[in-house]
Amino acid sequence: MLLTARPDLLPIDLKRQGRAEVHIPLFYPTDESEIRQMFVILAKKLGSRAGDRGRAADSAARATCRAPTSRAWSARAWRTSLLAGADHVTREALAEVVAQFMPSTQGLERELQETAAMLECTDRQFLPPAIVEKMTAAAAAARCRSG
Repeated sequence: MLLTARPDLLPIDLKRQGRAEVHIPLFYPTDESEIRQMFVILAKKLGSRAGDRGRAADSAARATCRAPTSRAWSARAWRTSLLAGADHVTREALAEVVAQFMPSTQGLERELQETAAMLECTDRQFLPPAIVEKMTAAAAAARCRSG
């Protein structure tokens, strides 16, 4: 098994069929339920729990969210909640953390990684619906230009 965030940098002989049969891309969560679930899991990992059965993550779920960002938000919200005397991540703490957060400027590199993951994928079933739609539209546009 191989795991990498940059499959485009792996030697081609390692990626060929017969060595690594199945290429499964991992993407950041995109819809609110996935993001909320990720916050609940991260809170548990930090030794806390998300208040209101995970609803503390609602404000974060509405924001643009990536896995590293979620980990940072979870840790900061847990610390803020502890300092306020709570025994779980509160909605107020998470809302404050999200409001104060400064996003990374590495958007183009992340987009490159996601594009490489799409190109390396060996089965459409592993791709999120939004990405399948994007790829289908790009293929249709390419056929129109060439036809």
